[in-house]
Amino acid sequence: MFYWNAQSNEEYNQVETMASKPLFQRALLIYAFSALLEVFSQPFYIVAQNLALFGLRVSIEGAALLCKIIVSASLVLTFYKDEWAVIAFSYAQLIYACAIFVGYTSYFTFNGKKKHDLNMLPERLPEKNYFDYHLLGVTFTFLKQSISKFFLTEGEKYVLLYCGTMTNQGVYDLVANLGSIVARTVFQAVEEIGNTTWSKLLSDKNVETRQVGVLQSRKMLTVLLKFCITLGSVFVFFGPAYTDVLLLVLYGNKWTSTEAPKVLSAYCFYVMFMAVNGITEAFAHAAANRTQLDHQNKWSAISMMVYLLVAYLFLAIFNLGVISLIVANCLNMGIRIYNNSNFIINYFGSSQPIQEAIPTRASCAVLIFTFVVTNVSKPYLHPLLHVVLGALCLLLFIATIRLTDKAFLVNTKNLLSGKKFD
Repeated sequence: MFYWNAQSNEEYNQVETMASKPLFQRALLIYAFSALLEVFSQPFYIVAQNLALFGLRVSIEGAALLCKIIVSASLVLTFYKDEWAVIAFSYAQLIYACAIFVGYTSYFTFNGKKKHDLNMLPERLPEKNYFDYHLLGVTFTFLKQSISKFFLTEGEKYVLLYCGTMTNQGVYDLVANLGSIVARTVFQAVEEIGNTTWSKLLSDKNVETRQVGVLQSRKMLTVLLKFCITLGSVFVFFGPAYTDVLLLVLYGNKWTSTEAPKVLSAYCFYVMFMAVNGITEAFAHAAANRTQLDHQNKWSAISMMVYLLVAYLFLAIFNLGVISLIVANCLNMGIRIYNNSNFIINYFGSSQPIQEAIPTRASCAVLIFTFVVTNVSKPYLHPLLHVVLGALCLLLFIATIRLTDKAFLVNTKNLLSGKKFD
């Protein structure tokens, strides 16, 4: 595939040089084995999430990440002039995977039965059944979902591989890694907490307690959705005016002359789509039964096909560059948000949980004012003054929320601290 992607003799020679490295194939095998170890750790991770053992997860993954950083830094500094530098990062990933696997398996092996009344070791099913057919059916449902999610999250890389140049890949990797930081650090954590809590609240079969759980889930959905929309709005209305400055500070002039600033500006809008889709999809997956999950899988398949088709047409046929992948991703997220919103409205019998998550009119006015002022003043102000202007607008936005939406701030604080919210 790398050879297929080579668009010129220079790129072909670069690929050939990389693939001819003696330890290149070994590095790929190490990465594959690391991925296998992380797959074996997944059942323990899922149980830890279901038991709300967030402290355990932070401890294990934090220690694993620290080991990975130490090993990668040590190996790169030691073998930076040697061919072993090729697999330095693969060994660091292997250490990370081993730490994750050992951490989770050790905890549940020694504490699973004693603290949580769980036996994580394989057992023969009663009545000589070799398969739990109900569990097998649910697993197949999630398998279909995983396949569509794989192409939705990784499809862009294959489109770039076959239709784009290595420059396109470099620009997109730079923008995606930079722009998705908030998705990996904030949105993912919020989605996981929400999904775990909703799964517990909505799985109670007692009618009275279930009604209480539905009411709590509705309030929690509104608070988390409003939090994600508010944070996403900062990227949409503040981000596009400051992509040039950000790239200049982080990487110098190397990337500012490419299409990276324009792509990063478009990615700011995509962050909002990710924020809304992530939290609504987390609720839909937690509240849906098997039939509804199958329906959601059909929508995922539709959005996947639309996404791949649009990405291919815009990139390969119309030559719109890397920004075409952002447009395709936004369209894909839009379809999924539409489906998730319909599920939420049908589940609660009202669109009120979504309507209440929209920021106040005063906040929206400040955001629009900020977008206009920062973009219009950009060509006329020194970058430092332009950053100061953006900081003042951000302070104005925060002050507006404090004055016009105190209930949202209180509920968010209570939710994050584990207290009840109004």
